[in-house]
Amino acid sequence: MWFIYILFVFIVGGSIWAAIRQIKIMLLFKQGHNPFNRICKKCGSHQVQYQSNIEGQSHVTWWQEVYPIGNNEKCQCHKYAEYHD
Repeated sequence: MWFIYILFVFIVGGSIWAAIRQIKIMLLFKQGHNPFNRICKKCGSHQVQYQSNIEGQSHVTWWQEVYPIGNNEKCQCHKYAEYHD
């Protein structure tokens, strides 16, 4: 019985965390006509989404930062970029 309660707490907690993160991203970035490019509303940093066809995973995507001239490298948008080698 306790397992069900713990599982419920993890599911609800994870859902709340994901919703808060999505709202932060929506408030922090603006998207133009290209859905694979987002721009920070505060510093102007561009983040571009790339796709990679890694063996066994056909739709792996991530966001990589692109630094335009004059942006702030300490802006909070940089923590929403994900790097994969």
